[in-house]
Amino acid sequence: MALALPAQTGPTEPATSASAHELTSPSPRDFDFWVGEWEVFAEGKKVGQSRIERIVDGHVIFENYAQADGYHGKSLNFYDGVLRRWRQTWVDSRGNVGEFSGVFRDGAMRFEGETHFTDGRKILRRLSLFDLGKAGVRQYSERSADGGATWQIAYDFLYRPLENSGH
Repeated sequence: MALALPAQTGPTEPATSASAHELTSPSPRDFDFWVGEWEVFAEGKKVGQSRIERIVDGHVIFENYAQADGYHGKSLNFYDGVLRRWRQTWVDSRGNVGEFSGVFRDGAMRFEGETHFTDGRKILRRLSLFDLGKAGVRQYSERSADGGATWQIAYDFLYRPLENSGH
């Protein structure tokens, strides 16, 4: 059974050079802006680090995320040429799993999906990653525990490039 999700809403960002991509021409390179070594900030405070790299001959974008408090997780991101959508699978250090799919639209990679918690709870999720050029990447996530009737901010991260990371 397919999961029906509401239309993507949320913050908008000023257009960047990446906004030239159109939904009608998805590309397996749309997510390259996320590749790199990052310090991750929330509300101006450093909360973690993330290393994003291409693996499997460039077909997968692999995320390795870690916070100072011990929380960490990994995601596999890949472009599905048959579905013409990006897909992401996230697993964290608590055993929670997120499954997402999405497209690059309006200057951001936009995912929708569901997170399954080890206690059996499920929530709907919306996740957008905005290419901010040399300033980094903004990762904005919303969650709904009531089937999409209401949405709350889960987190709003700013990924800033580590020095000497090539960004």
